[in-house]
Amino acid sequence: MCWRGGCLGLPHWLRDQARYALIRAGLRSVDRIVVGSRWMQEEFAHNEVQAEHVPLPVPAPGPAFRRSPAAVPTFLFCGRLQPEKGVPLLLRAFARLHRDMPSARLRIVGRGPDGPAIASLISELALGGAVSMSGWLEPAALEAQLRDAWALVAPSLWAEPLGFVAIEAIVRDVPVIASELGGFDETIERGTSGLLFPNRDEPALYAHLRAVARREAFPTHSVPPEARRRVADRHDLARHVERVRGIFRELAGRSTS
Repeated sequence: MCWRGGCLGLPHWLRDQARYALIRAGLRSVDRIVVGSRWMQEEFAHNEVQAEHVPLPVPAPGPAFRRSPAAVPTFLFCGRLQPEKGVPLLLRAFARLHRDMPSARLRIVGRGPDGPAIASLISELALGGAVSMSGWLEPAALEAQLRDAWALVAPSLWAEPLGFVAIEAIVRDVPVIASELGGFDETIERGTSGLLFPNRDEPALYAHLRAVARREAFPTHSVPPEARRRVADRHDLARHVERVRGIFRELAGRSTS
């Protein structure tokens, strides 16, 4: 998948074959495989590997977190600056929005090997005054970035196994615009907690950015409480710990019987 999707070159993919062989050998000796999304569970099943879905826990908002949407359309990207995360796609779509709405702003949080190329593209698209890059941030500082965002944008080119960043945003009352393949589709309720678009579809991403910026979608810049609660309950830490403990108790019981 990584080679066909363009995330890895052929030499890199060939170099990793030894690692993949070790993974396959390891799978033959495990007692239980646990994955963080139903999408991953289905992908494993397609490859004749049985796995159990256990939702991963998401940290609750900090005690000082309070939503206060910005006065102007403000979008946030948070993630690794690597090809599969789709930041250049986002920048090109945002550039179209910025021509229509010069007040729109985009903040890019994260670091990675594509950082210099992304900075060059921001300059090439003449977005220097509208797009900022802050590098990697501690969780508390990231919450501050989410506090006033109108939407979090996750334009991944590939199918995200889960899309943890979308869960973090939704439980903090921030709508999400994301590509639809993979875990995002099971986390985001279309039109309720976010908007989904076909992976790599720049015009569709632009249309969603424009809808949010013009208040046609999410005019209050918020997620309904019941939608936030559904996501928070599914990814509750105590519930996750109990599920994992149950798996270990079962496996320990087998070993002693």
